[in-house]
Amino acid sequence: MTNQLQTVSTQPAYPRMLYLLLKSRGVDADAVFAQAGLNWATLLTNPDTVNFGTIFQLVKAAQSTLQCPWLGLDLGEMAPVSVHGSVGHAAVTSRDLRQLLQTVVQYSHQRTEAFDFTFSEHAAGGTLTIGERVDLGPLRQFLCENYFAMLLTVMKAAIGPVFEPMNVDFPFAQPAWIDQYQRFGASRLRFNATQLAFHFPTQMLNLACLTADADAFASTCQALESNSLPPSSSTMTGKVLDQLRQHAAAKPLSLTNLSQQLNMSSRTLIRKLKAEATSYQTLVDSTRKAHADRALRQAHASVESIAADLGFQDVSNFSRSFRRWFGMTPRQYRARTVDASKVIK
Repeated sequence: MTNQLQTVSTQPAYPRMLYLLLKSRGVDADAVFAQAGLNWATLLTNPDTVNFGTIFQLVKAAQSTLQCPWLGLDLGEMAPVSVHGSVGHAAVTSRDLRQLLQTVVQYSHQRTEAFDFTFSEHAAGGTLTIGERVDLGPLRQFLCENYFAMLLTVMKAAIGPVFEPMNVDFPFAQPAWIDQYQRFGASRLRFNATQLAFHFPTQMLNLACLTADADAFASTCQALESNSLPPSSSTMTGKVLDQLRQHAAAKPLSLTNLSQQLNMSSRTLIRKLKAEATSYQTLVDSTRKAHADRALRQAHASVESIAADLGFQDVSNFSRSFRRWFGMTPRQYRARTVDASKVIK
């Protein structure tokens, strides 16, 4: 197990789902948790102790007890949309699959620190990529299978089981339990890729969500925006974001100025952020991306003024960054991301 996994927190839903799964299969869940050196009651009362190091120990113990190497698939399939909180609710109330994927990408940082989610469109369709921010090591296959199953479960709730045209890449060799994948309805699977990626044809992106609700989507996104700060600013990441968000509508603080605000050298700040699996530039991009999204949802703000507010020297530089964040130009994004008050219901 890589040391980084011990420092990356995750949602308490993982041990809870594991506990329920073990119970549902007639296994002594408390004994399995004890094998991993953990106590269920302690985890309930102190969820801050849950990190990927904890999950690694639990997964090993559960896979051994259940003789189920495809545990990630089973956990992902049993997870209801509600497990994903407000992000899941915003996803299933999206207008169409395109907006669902954009929403997952935009708010993914509120659910995990281990992955970077990106969505890009091209002539043939679009690609959702889930890249590792830390070396997942022995947890890679479990987590990738889990995210595969969770995403398809959310998509199924929103658009129905219409996955045949989709291609999925996995960053590991084809497993012996490949037949377990077939229950999800995605038959075009490719292995030994560089990262987990989902490839959608355009006609699939245009599929309307059966659960679309413009008002619910808008209010949920608003709540997510107001809750966009990390749950605790005791981490260096949280402190940096606090400082950057205070300057969200102006030129971002330089690394030097930011370090001075935090009473440390730039080198020390870089080292502390690296220990939390992030960087100054990653956090600046995250802040700029969130601000650009909010501004583009409001018709009165021009692309030029948004670029200037975010400290870009010109619109072309802003457009290049925006295309990297969202897979399209700012004007294309504005055309597709309509304010709830203007959505035709």
